[in-house]
Amino acid sequence: MNTLTVGANIVNAFTPFLFSYVLYDIYKEKKRRFYLYWCFAFLAYGVSNIINASMRLIGTETPTTVALIGVFAFLAFTGLFVGVGELTNRVRFYCYLSLGIPIITAILYIAGKPITAFSVFFMLPYVILTVVLIILSLKYKTRLNLLILGWILIIVANVGVATGVLDIFSSPVLALIGKVFIFYWMTRPYFSNFADVFDDFIKEPIVEDTVQMERYIMMVETDSSVDTLGWIRRKIIETESGVRSILFIVDSGQKYDTGELEKLDNLYIFRVIEGFQKSGAMFSERVMEVSNDISELTVLIYDLLEYIRVNQMDVQLFFYDVSDIIKRNGWRRIYSQMISLIPQFKESNIRVHIICDQEKLENKYIVEILRHLADNVISLEY
Repeated sequence: MNTLTVGANIVNAFTPFLFSYVLYDIYKEKKRRFYLYWCFAFLAYGVSNIINASMRLIGTETPTTVALIGVFAFLAFTGLFVGVGELTNRVRFYCYLSLGIPIITAILYIAGKPITAFSVFFMLPYVILTVVLIILSLKYKTRLNLLILGWILIIVANVGVATGVLDIFSSPVLALIGKVFIFYWMTRPYFSNFADVFDDFIKEPIVEDTVQMERYIMMVETDSSVDTLGWIRRKIIETESGVRSILFIVDSGQKYDTGELEKLDNLYIFRVIEGFQKSGAMFSERVMEVSNDISELTVLIYDLLEYIRVNQMDVQLFFYDVSDIIKRNGWRRIYSQMISLIPQFKESNIRVHIICDQEKLENKYIVEILRHLADNVISLEY
């Protein structure tokens, strides 16, 4: 056996421990159990890989080594599945689902199936996990492409070597490529907030009253070539009667002509201005001015949401544009406030349109993070 083959197997076997380190580091910062579950899962997966690699390199395959691989693979699968359950608030369901694996294993053992059948079967949990990730990606419209691709490559590599289609060199190389995809996905800035985003925004909403106005949070991407105020005006005109519209318009040094908007019935405009603070009864005037300080603005929005709930109003809100607020207050402060506000939006009977001019944001990761906070994303074209 050449050095390259040995090296590929060793690197592939120890890579999951690097994943565990990254996950535990994020867990210490975020204190979210999702990261801890996946940390333990990749530790178990790494142990399983080491035993498997040792078995391949030594060339001995016994029931004991196969059983050990299966035990640690099952622990890894359970940790990954419980982590998914933590995100979707279905921990008990995924725990019960994972128990099906040892039951089927016992059936295979009683039936006297060969060791090769067990080797192939040990990858079935990861097939199930990949299918679950695909379903979550489609259902909640979140980007898990690299994670899914990584697991698919790992499955192909392990099934390939178990069936003899792949040799002892190509299998770990293919698995290692899959792990690189997973690691790249885990080290992106969005992943450290992944559990928060999923917990607060991506869970399936509970429909309590189908008579109420449809609720959603929409990310609207625009640029300087688009008549965004014209789009807002058309959107308000097309809205069903009885719905009150609120426009937060940020004054970033340029004066917006809102004359046509002010003619619309049931539209209230909050001009977000530098250093301005004004108190008064909610909706006491059609056009009001408020401070662009994010803390003061957040307090106002909380008061607004409480007013909407108490008075049982149907409201659609436009915020134009969030990129100016981000530039003034920093994206981390804005993200923190949105984390707390968006669950409140979803509890109210309200549609929210967060309008962002991408040309004003130098860091494109911010745009990606905003997209993940929304239920829908649209782009306005000239």
